Amino acid sequence: MEAIFRNAGQICLAGSRLFIHTSIYDEVMARFVAAAEALTIGDPFDPSTRFSALSSKKHFEKVA
Repeated sequence: MEAIFRNAGQICLAGSRLFIHTSIYDEVMARFVAAAEALTIGDPFDPSTRFSALSSKKHFEKVA
């Protein structure tokens, strides 16, 4: 989870795919979505913010 979201996905460690066996796909995706929804996105100067603005529209489209 950290690798894909760290530095807003703008580093070489940001993964772009997950390989998940079909037998556990639903459970893994449910947990992944719950974890992603729990992330705090906002003002980079707010200590409670976990992730903030991307550097460009191109980066935003790639990450989103």
